[in-house]
Amino acid sequence: MSTAPSTRSVATLDDVADAAGVHASTVSRALSRPGMVHADTLRRVRAAADRLGYVPNRAARQLAGGRTAAVAVIVPDVTNPFFAGIVQAVQRATADEPRLVLLADTAMSAGTEVDAVASLAGNVDGAVLCSPMAPVGRLREAARGRPLVLVNRRARDVSSVEVDQHAIVRLALDHLAALGHRRIGVMLGPTSYWSSSERSRCLDRLDLGASVEIVRIGTSRPTFDGGRACIDAVVDSEVTAVAAFNDVMALGLVAAASERGLRVPDDLSVVGSDGVSIGAMSLPALTTVAAPVSELGRLALRAVDEQLTGGSTSTSSASPDLVVRSSTAAPPARRSRG
Repeated sequence: MSTAPSTRSVATLDDVADAAGVHASTVSRALSRPGMVHADTLRRVRAAADRLGYVPNRAARQLAGGRTAAVAVIVPDVTNPFFAGIVQAVQRATADEPRLVLLADTAMSAGTEVDAVASLAGNVDGAVLCSPMAPVGRLREAARGRPLVLVNRRARDVSSVEVDQHAIVRLALDHLAALGHRRIGVMLGPTSYWSSSERSRCLDRLDLGASVEIVRIGTSRPTFDGGRACIDAVVDSEVTAVAAFNDVMALGLVAAASERGLRVPDDLSVVGSDGVSIGAMSLPALTTVAAPVSELGRLALRAVDEQLTGGSTSTSSASPDLVVRSSTAAPPARRSRG
């Protein structure tokens, strides 16, 4: 008969194996690679581990197999809800296995990105880098052989997961053109962002018809204040609608427009990008091109695991969706004719 360990001792792997009626190696496999264990066995092992309060010894696991059961997620701005959503999505994707998610915020600094990868490389199985700006060669050198996965950036011989940037542009501008806007502004993000460069290339080839003019509203920091700072350029351009680089920039522009006495969407329609939850809470609620954040997190973690098991690097693309809310409407001239 199995007996529980004394309350004065810490439960061990052997204790869990004894309680579950399996070999210790089965417990180790069930907790580190649950997909390799029969479902009934996995349930018994997890139930025993929970009952005994067993905590895996990560240091011992690393020494034994070179694995840390941890993954790093490195973001340029953790206050941006989109990046926070990626972190949460990766965390949820690890729910079925005992794995830590370590977070680093680089404050949109390429040098800090490299430093973060270098400092975390020895403590994680791989790293997910969101919208990285540093040269990929430096990032790979800093990783010291650990798997890297880039989110919203593509590079040779490095795994990447991206939202279709051309689809983002097309969905936003087709929506505004269909509403009747004929002079539309596009706020681009930093030139160091791959996604911003991709959207710029899309604009170079985009044809919305001779009656629609696209005005590029420079570049700015992809933040709320960056969006606010674009208000002068937007007003001077005399556009009736704007597609912003992301939702937080869009919300900054809406706030600045209100301070100028402009009503959204009566005087100016605004579309964001990313689909962060705060956009639905704003007044007016923000029309956006939403990214499938949960899918991005799942694909990124899978790309790390594929490399850990000897697989090659890969590129995955996810499709965004237009979410129409109350920040977009027909331009004033068309409404007055209606």
